[in-house]
Amino acid sequence: STSFKTQCDTNSNICQNEGICTAVTEIEPIQCDCTETPYGGTYCADNCGSLPSHCHNGGNCTRPGYCQCTSLWEGPLCTEAKNPCLSNPCQHNGQCLQLGNTPSFKCDCGDSGWFGEFCHMTKYPCPADRCMNDGQCKAVGRDNFTCNCIKTGYQGVFCEQGCHNTNDPCQNGGSCIDNQCLCNSLTKGDFCEIINDRNPANNQIQKDNNPLKIWLIIGLCIVSIIIIVGLIYSRKKLFQSREQRRNLIDNYKSNRKQNNENIESDSISIAISQTS
Repeated sequence: STSFKTQCDTNSNICQNEGICTAVTEIEPIQCDCTETPYGGTYCADNCGSLPSHCHNGGNCTRPGYCQCTSLWEGPLCTEAKNPCLSNPCQHNGQCLQLGNTPSFKCDCGDSGWFGEFCHMTKYPCPADRCMNDGQCKAVGRDNFTCNCIKTGYQGVFCEQGCHNTNDPCQNGGSCIDNQCLCNSLTKGDFCEIINDRNPANNQIQKDNNPLKIWLIIGLCIVSIIIIVGLIYSRKKLFQSREQRRNLIDNYKSNRKQNNENIESDSISIAISQTS
């Protein structure tokens, strides 16, 4: 009889879709090993649609010979784990380590002063690299902190913003030189934001620019305008009243004179008629 090996050799193409020919029993002298393909059946001819178990780790067969894998796996049968470290999940310079052929990982935080799954939690609120540009870190409770940026020439949560990368940071005419604000003799502060208290003129300017005082002046001006308009209106009404009174008197005198003339004319006419 023909040996199993000879049968596989003489029927090298009997296993389809890259299946491997093996001899198992006398009843079935040729058996195809399909475990490394997305196919099944005696000769690796059945697609994964009828053998869904061939797509591993939650993969689904969407067309013959093709497994659609989940976001964590890849490969023809979804058996190759994607490298979870490609997305740089570890913070603060923690080292990402993939756990075998799985999508799992762990972060080695070293002695950075951070811990947690992603090296995102601090053992103390003020590790050495918290505040930049010589800013002083001050702990606020167990988990929070603030950066004191005074005398650094920088600002921001981490003292990361200097005058060279901020729009018009130097106030009151200050100039940004070597990433620091150079103030004139009238101002001081990291950003020239403080009027020099030793200059009385500047103090007076500060007082004169008091918003409350400015609104008070505006209010007084409005009241003054209203009073002036009222006086002009009252004077005009008074003038009109006097004109009306003068016209009434003139009309009265004119009418009285006319009446007297009429009476005198009538008297003369009567006298003439009597003498006739």
